[in-house]
Amino acid sequence: MRATPQRSVAAPAHEGPVYVAEQGRLYYATAPDADPPARSPNVSICYWKLDTDAVEVWVPDARMANGMAPSADGKALLVCEQGDWERPAAITRYALAGGGDGSPPEASREVLVDAYEGAPLNSPNKVLEVVPGCIVFTDPDYGRRQGFRPNNLPPSRISDSDAFLSPEEFAANGRPDGTLPPSAYALVGGVVKRLDTGLTQPHGLAASPDGTRLYISETPADDGVGGFDGSQCQCVHAYDFDPAAGTVSGGVKILDLPQGVPDGMACDAEGRLYCATGEGLRVFSPDGEPLVEATVENAVNLWLDEDRYRLFTTTDEAVEMYSMDQLRSSGEEKA
Repeated sequence: MRATPQRSVAAPAHEGPVYVAEQGRLYYATAPDADPPARSPNVSICYWKLDTDAVEVWVPDARMANGMAPSADGKALLVCEQGDWERPAAITRYALAGGGDGSPPEASREVLVDAYEGAPLNSPNKVLEVVPGCIVFTDPDYGRRQGFRPNNLPPSRISDSDAFLSPEEFAANGRPDGTLPPSAYALVGGVVKRLDTGLTQPHGLAASPDGTRLYISETPADDGVGGFDGSQCQCVHAYDFDPAAGTVSGGVKILDLPQGVPDGMACDAEGRLYCATGEGLRVFSPDGEPLVEATVENAVNLWLDEDRYRLFTTTDEAVEMYSMDQLRSSGEEKA
């Protein structure tokens, strides 16, 4: 079925998004202002003020920000900063109230993690505070593939969409010595732990309402530059998760996507899994049973605002708002 937005605003909205009800703002990260293999493209964090339809820049230079999430206390945004050639990648925290005394949000910026066992992160993509004090994030190597993070490949190799490198080939030929393979991590009690997911390119991230189950998408088919290797999977795995220990177990692949990339993901209060795939929005049962497939062109990421029964998407050209009636089902599609 084709979903019809109730409202939208034109904006180069790529990632995020996070709705903050107290402010009436939908925060998002913009699409990069330069295509690969630019070494230092710029991304801003902006917000859409729903009561006025105004779009404002919040953080002008957000260090290639990608996925974002609210902190568990509701006072801050957690941001995946992918970094560039000069600035390291990091998971950071920005106070929603800004820096205080009228200072800009950048004044409140706090680095939570920028390395694992002394090695720098690649280009964090999604982040989630699963329960208070337990932050999980994915760290694929798209920044190194796209050329805005340090790598060993000449620009002509990076920008050639026909010259696809698998994660294994990139590890052998493109990744600088001393850097990390793509991984997912948990930050618990100030300690960073690598999650034993067995995935080659962890990407999208969601958690069950009680925080005891993690969903992580694996997207090695998409090289992040324009190449696509159809022999590779685009799938979602589910794991039992212990937030206190920061460990996963019992990983199982629950679904394969024949088309699109499982990028932005979220679970509703009943545990259904929503996926933005670039070609639409898909809804699955907690065990991966397909429930609803809606055409939403170029949907990259999403935010569920269940209190108001609506869903937001970012599409690189707009932020769109949908009624969740279009995406709820008990086995049959509802238009």
